[in-house]
Parts: sequence; C-alpha cells; structure tokens
Amino acid sequence: MNTNKPFIIILCARILVTLGAWAGAIALLWKFEYLSQWTQVDNLLGALPAALAVVGAACVTALAWIRYLKFTAPVAVFLAAVVIASAALFPTALRCDWWAEGETDYAGDSPDLTLYEPFREDTLAASLDEEATLRLAQDLPALDGATALYPLYSAFARAVYDEQAYSPEKVVCTNTAGAYRSIIQGTADIVFVAAPSESQRQMAEESGAELVFTPIGREAFVFVAGRTNPVENLTRQQIYNIYTGKTARWFESRDKGEHWKEISASVAPECGLELQNGDKIYFPPESGIRLDGYKVAPVDMLTPDYDFSKRAEEGTLPVQDGMTFFHYGAVIKAYDVDRLPKSIAQKEWHMERTPRGTHTPVRENVKVEWPYLTNVVIFHTPDSTGILKSIQPRGNPKLGPDGAVWISAFSGEGHLDPRTGQYSP
Repeated sequence: MNTNKPFIIILCARILVTLGAWAGAIALLWKFEYLSQWTQVDNLLGALPAALAVVGAACVTALAWIRYLKFTAPVAVFLAAVVIASAALFPTALRCDWWAEGETDYAGDSPDLTLYEPFREDTLAASLDEEATLRLAQDLPALDGATALYPLYSAFARAVYDEQAYSPEKVVCTNTAGAYRSIIQGTADIVFVAAPSESQRQMAEESGAELVFTPIGREAFVFVAGRTNPVENLTRQQIYNIYTGKTARWFESRDKGEHWKEISASVAPECGLELQNGDKIYFPPESGIRLDGYKVAPVDMLTPDYDFSKRAEEGTLPVQDGMTFFHYGAVIKAYDVDRLPKSIAQKEWHMERTPRGTHTPVRENVKVEWPYLTNVVIFHTPDSTGILKSIQPRGNPKLGPDGAVWISAFSGEGHLDPRTGQYSP
C-alpha cells in the first residue's frame, strides 16, 4: 500500500496538470470567441492565437507525462521553451501586431483643431441661433478633452463664455489620456472624454482625486466604405472579427460573409478603371482566333508593283507588312488592320462596364483609335493553321485629360512603322 502511494500522487498530479492546461486553453479560446467564431477564421494570422493556446496546452501535457531521464532532458527543455514562447506571443498575437517593430507614429494624422477655436473669426465650431441662457464672464472653467470632442466643447465655450474674459489656455485639447491627467492633477476643471479605463480610475484613486461623471452622449463607431466597395452590410460580430484578425476576406462578402464565392476576374466589379461618372470599366483577356481555311499569300506575290493599300478577300491573308521569327520555329506575321478581310479586321476591344452603384457588368465594344493599327497572326510551324491574336490593352489603363482611356502598350498587334515597314512585336 505504501509502495503505491507515491505513484498515485504523481498520477493525480499529472492528471490535474493536464486538465488545468486544457481548461486554461479552452477558457482563453472561449473568452476571445475562437470557439464560437472558428468558422469565420480565414487566415493564418487570425488562427495564430488559437494555435498558440493549443500548442501551449499540448506541451504542458507532454511535460506532465514525460519520463524525466537523462536522454529526455533536451526534449523537456524544448517543450518548456515552447510553452514560454506560446505564453509570451499570445497577447500580441491577439492584437495581430506580433510582427510590428516599435510604435507607429500617428502625429501627422492629427486634424487641425485651430479651425475649431471658439472665437476664431472663421471658426468651424457650431453657433447657436439664439443667445445661450447660461453666460460666464469670470472664473471660466478650464476645458480639456478628447480630440474627437474638441469641436463640441469648443462650441460650448463659444456659446457660454464671454469673449472678453476668454483666453486660449481655457479651452485646450490634450487627447483622452492627457485630459484625464489634467483633471486628476487639477489643471482642468471639466474634461470631455469617453469613460475611463481601469488604469485611469486607479490613477485617480491613487492621487486622491474624486471624479464626477456626467453622461452627455453615447459614442458610436461609424465605418465608411468607398462607393465602389461591394459590401452592403456587415454585422457587429463580423466587424469585431475583422478588427481582431479572424476575418481577412470580408471585402469579398456578398451574403454577410456566410459563404465565400469565387469571383471571375473578367466580371469582378472591383477590377478595372473608375471613370468620372462612377462607372468601372475592365478589359478582359481574350483568346486568339484560329484561321481555319485561310490561304496565305505566297511570297512570290511580293513584286515591285504589289498594292499594299488593297484589302484582301475573305478567306485570304495578304502579303504581310512585317514579320518576325522565334527560335523554336514560330513565325509572327504582322498586317495593317485595314488590309485584312473585314471579318477578321479587329479595330475594337471588348469591354466590361459596371455602372455606378451596381455589381453586374455589361459587355460593350469600344473603338480603338491608333494610327497604323496592326494585327498579328502566329504560325507555330510553317504548315500550321494561323492564329489571329486578339488585340487588348496591356498595363494599367488611365483616364486622360480629354476623358479618353489611355494605355501604355498593346498586346497582340505590336507596332508597324509605316515609313520603313519595320515591325516590332
């Protein structure tokens, strides 16, 4: 009996450690909503906190049950290191900023609050239509507060304070944290801020400052999306998932994020160039056309009196205006588009237009205005059927000053120099 007693104690301790580790991991996953929102996690960084919790619990379990012998010591050290690393990384993984180096400086993003000064001549602070019932001409309270609330309490000072008794130091803005320090230290009489954090309450208690809170409004978060953003609504839970890193592909949601849908690049309303009227245009890639049955003009037709201005008959390719070869035997023949048969003389692009406020693209044909527009036909072998490469823009389209769409390069037709006949693909 006495021989088995230490074994039972050790066994119970191992079981308790294992249960405690997994209970802690499950509690963390429940607290941060990973258990209820697991199906909404769509990226590795969003899953990292859950992975750290599970790995940490698994390593603690392994440490509890491993036999501590000389040859298992390195394994135990490794498992302990993983547990410590998981615990250290978990808090920052929750914020999705474990990769960040130092703090981000947002100083340059601060609004110009001088535009809202109470008695500035062209102030943007609101004014009452009639005189306020409360007027203060002496012992003006010193005001401070959050940046977002400065226009509010500046308008209050403009309505209530006597301009002759006012001085700039009576209405300042040192942001929420600074305002709490001011009210606790006694340099401000009234501050306009959100409810205090636990650390701010503790700072006031340690300083012996008794704070009196008077609610004057409710703060709300407003999420503004661009007019071309296809998302029409998001639930509070979805927004929470976005900002906690669980969800990264919210912008592809068409049904409140319940199902992700594959979007065809040729019709995606997010693609393309936004016009001045809010429409979006996109030039989808297109395949070439096999010229089955077309006859190629023999080389001996190229005589000094050959007429390069005539259009070829249907079913016939004229003598090329230019030609180039590839090392694997393919030949590209270039033709002035006005010399090809009308059925294959492509002088238009196919375009997808998504009207403003909609998500359904409409197919259109647009005219290409380009001097000496060239079509090319590829022959992979001398005896193979030619493939007429479709013309389409390459690079990012831009909106020109004349309202026309400009592109930097073509794909499919190359360039034919009319002076020399030199063709460059």
